[in-house]
Amino acid sequence: MADGRGAESGAGTAVALGLLLALQIPIMPIVILGPNLPQLFRQFGALPQADLLVPAIMTAPSLGIALLAPLAGLIADRIGHRPLLVGALALFALAGLLPLWLDRLPAIVAAQVVVGIGAAAIMTNGNALLADYFAPQARDRWLGLQSMLGPFFSTAVGISAGLLGTLGWREPFALNA
Repeated sequence: MADGRGAESGAGTAVALGLLLALQIPIMPIVILGPNLPQLFRQFGALPQADLLVPAIMTAPSLGIALLAPLAGLIADRIGHRPLLVGALALFALAGLLPLWLDRLPAIVAAQVVVGIGAAAIMTNGNALLADYFAPQARDRWLGLQSMLGPFFSTAVGISAGLLGTLGWREPFALNA
């Protein structure tokens, strides 16, 4: 709502849980790649500038977030929070899966920047939708649950990424789907 108070929109637990799950997605790029940096260095370490570009695979999403987060609200004002959130989720998944097929290190880094752009829109619009759909007291409960879910989600994704990393350097990127 424009007045910032939120509204009971009839949105229930399923909508809130869906939003909370979506709001966990922006942490995935770091959690997925952290345990797998050694594999990435083994794969790309002989390339020029690998010392810079391999860590950039993990940090590039933060650049995308920094670039777009301030603009995501303006874009949402034009097209709406829900359409932008759905588009951002699709963008995140598609760009996040590209490293499964890309072989060039700069292209993988560029895909990760796009992942960050999707993550920025997910963060801003997911939180805005919580504010739109729920009155302050309910919204506060959902935001509290969101902060509790983060560590559990990160742990589960990190373990999954580590296990997938034993299969190869590309496999952890499948978690972006």
